[in-house]
Amino acid sequence: MPSALRVLGAILLLLMAMGFFTAPWSSLMPIFAAETFSGDSRTFGFLIGAVGLAQSQVPLRLLRAVSVRGLGRVVAVNYSGGRMSH
Repeated sequence: MPSALRVLGAILLLLMAMGFFTAPWSSLMPIFAAETFSGDSRTFGFLIGAVGLAQSQVPLRLLRAVSVRGLGRVVAVNYSGGRMSH
């Protein structure tokens, strides 16, 4: 049991670090929508919706996990992949 708690603690630490270092995406998204895609508020809404759709896959994958083995890799790949799409 202590190893499982250690793994879960490492996963939470990973999520906290990723959230801290990738927080500015939401404030830069309107600029990205306007400058890169020459869009308006609809383009911004589409991008935010795409981010929400991508991030909804992470909990679904975590629900399918049978044990904590390999869970850190699943979280890191899914979370960083969702963050890179911003």
